[in-house]
Amino acid sequence: MKLRVCAALSIGLFAGSAFAISAGQLDDFESGTAMQWSNGPSSPNQPFAVQEGDNWFVRNISNGGSGPGSRMVLFNRAQWTGNYVSAGVSALTMDLRNSGDTDLHIRLGLLAQTGTRTATNQAYELSAGSDWTTVTFDITDLTILFGSETVTDILSGVIEMRILSSVSVDYQADAIAGTLDVDNVRTGVPAPGAGALFLLGAAGATRRRR
Repeated sequence: MKLRVCAALSIGLFAGSAFAISAGQLDDFESGTAMQWSNGPSSPNQPFAVQEGDNWFVRNISNGGSGPGSRMVLFNRAQWTGNYVSAGVSALTMDLRNSGDTDLHIRLGLLAQTGTRTATNQAYELSAGSDWTTVTFDITDLTILFGSETVTDILSGVIEMRILSSVSVDYQADAIAGTLDVDNVRTGVPAPGAGALFLLGAAGATRRRR
């Protein structure tokens, strides 16, 4: 049975987008669309919605090699942008499935409005042909790959969020031939530790599926 969560999308302007991150947010793809997930206008492999039984999810395919469509990555520049700190969001949870023949190492990438690029230190290895797995990323556990901001600064102004496969901590995805299925992208709760402490500090500073 698909997870049902009340998704409250904030309607407003942030970094040119008509959406912004909010607590309790959910992308379940039940509209039968990719819900503004993309992998670039030049890519021949745009994410697309797939229906299995009464359930919808989004599928992303990469070709490997070089050029557009070669890398396993999909990104969002709409509802998953904004101020994660003020929204009280320090983790993202999603259901993932590897429907391809290549192992994947899934992590998140975040781009700040200042141009700072980051990626989660944690990656989830999905073996080729593996079934649905629910994963949670602590988005306060980041490596800053380009730029000099603090994690709090970065999460206060996100303009792009990526789901990508990379063996190493990187904002760029690996060029591989693979198929990734994604469902129920939602705000989550990280394991006790850095994420919880980050939210407490930020508050003081600024006032499955089946």
